[in-house]
Amino acid sequence: MASRTPPSPTKPQSSALDQEAAKKEQDLSFPRVIELEPESNLASEPAVANPPATQEDQWVSGFKLLNIIAAITLVWLLVLVDTSIIVTVSTKDS
Repeated sequence: MASRTPPSPTKPQSSALDQEAAKKEQDLSFPRVIELEPESNLASEPAVANPPATQEDQWVSGFKLLNIIAAITLVWLLVLVDTSIIVTVSTKDS
């Protein structure tokens, strides 16, 4: 068993750095207690006064849709061509 030696009387018990480290550790401690408003205040308000306005879904159509589909198709074409080139180069014929 290891025994602890008492601190020397000439050396101060805690330095400013130790106090600062203890304060930071205390600030970062978990869990923190967060005080909430009393529930009586929340119950007195109406549940839904005015429902939020719903935004209508907007769909891409026409020329924009054509551009998006063409871009995705070209990207996949380039991916497939690149893959076929890599496979052709990496295979070795004996």
